[in-house]
Amino acid sequence: MSILSTPSSELAAKLLAEADYADRLIGMIMTPMAGNVEQPIWSLKEAAAFLHVDQDLFHNQASIRYLDLTVLQRWICEVYSDQELATAIGTEANKYQTYVEKIKPVKELLLERIKQCETLVSA
Repeated sequence: MSILSTPSSELAAKLLAEADYADRLIGMIMTPMAGNVEQPIWSLKEAAAFLHVDQDLFHNQASIRYLDLTVLQRWICEVYSDQELATAIGTEANKYQTYVEKIKPVKELLLERIKQCETLVSA
């Protein structure tokens, strides 16, 4: 997995903040019974928490929480100005073929960046 350098305290504070309404990210909760439901995502923490694929997709209640990873990268660059994180996400995602395979490393990168930011802001 890519190693992220420690962000500046200004960037850390920005990354922990919620996006404005116009800058929110839209994810898609996909379920076989209910269909697709849009889900607004307001922060990096929400994006990390949102990424999920049920392990057993053969039950009627199983779901995929889908985020277009290219859109996620662009959102991180444009809204949060974190080019390093966006690039790392692209690098990790390109190592895998399926969306299910890509989710774990992308989520780990998001969580690592959030942890770095929380450490800086609390210091």
